[in-house]
Amino acid sequence: MKTETSKIEWTDYTFNPWRGCTKVSAGCANCYAETLSKRNPAVLGEWGKGKPRILASAAMWRSPLEWNRRAALEWENWETAVKASAGDSGSMPQRPRVLTASLADWLDEEVPTAWLARLLGTIHDTPNLDWLLLTKRPQNCIERIEMVLDWSAEPGNEAWREAHTEWLWDWLDAAAVPDNVWIGTSIEDQATADQRLPHLLNIPAKIRFLSCEPLLGKVDLDFNAIDIALEPDSTGSTAIAGPIHWVICGGESGTKAREMHPDWARSLRDQCAAANVPFLFKQWGEWAPGCPSQNQPAVITKPGEIIIRCGKQRAGRQLDGQIHHAFPQP
Repeated sequence: MKTETSKIEWTDYTFNPWRGCTKVSAGCANCYAETLSKRNPAVLGEWGKGKPRILASAAMWRSPLEWNRRAALEWENWETAVKASAGDSGSMPQRPRVLTASLADWLDEEVPTAWLARLLGTIHDTPNLDWLLLTKRPQNCIERIEMVLDWSAEPGNEAWREAHTEWLWDWLDAAAVPDNVWIGTSIEDQATADQRLPHLLNIPAKIRFLSCEPLLGKVDLDFNAIDIALEPDSTGSTAIAGPIHWVICGGESGTKAREMHPDWARSLRDQCAAANVPFLFKQWGEWAPGCPSQNQPAVITKPGEIIIRCGKQRAGRQLDGQIHHAFPQP
């Protein structure tokens, strides 16, 4: 299960069904995927309105099916061990997490509807994977899924329609929200939080999460103001306190990286702790407080904390001397 794993700290696999995107906010300014794409636009897509999006190869599309098969086999082997050892079989297998998409946006309105249908069909057909669907366009979700349902009614799409439309209707109606879908949105400051968070909360989902990376300003999530309407699971548990179930935080990396004030990250950490929401600090990025580096640019933040440009690897991911690596429990 650990081969082909993603280098991103909070996922096991990364799946890019297509490549290419259009920038929508300040967080996109130094997009690493755009920089990467310039090496080979024909394969990695292009950035900008009206620019080509590139569909992944057939081999790439087969990868989630293989990951799903491996996960199913691991569960089967574990269950067999449970029966053979009267319950003493070691740790329960972790469900693999799949980030979609790191080189695109799954809700990009310029992506052909048929491609999105293919992605949704793949998600439906891989129930042993948890799909982390991250977007900067949460306002598009309901409309785009409705477009897929309209597409499914067209001639030639009968097989897809028979296999998947009931699942999608149940999802939209919140009658049966997919167990293996986590919906997240990226926010970089208070303005994008205010803009995107209400749309995220309107999407039916078992797990909703925020990726605050690159964090470019202080963000008040105001958990107390969010209308909390918890539905207990089969055990009656409501352990996760609210419709935002997970927060990821990180600074920017790359040659043009902007610094992240340490207090912005601390604020998110403390808000999550107070609301009992899992918090994951992914990285400082290029800049960090007290970073051991000589002859590098430094910034004195208010109220006087020095942060130094020392590179992503040296900056690390400790926040006030501690690793924060929490995940929600579906």
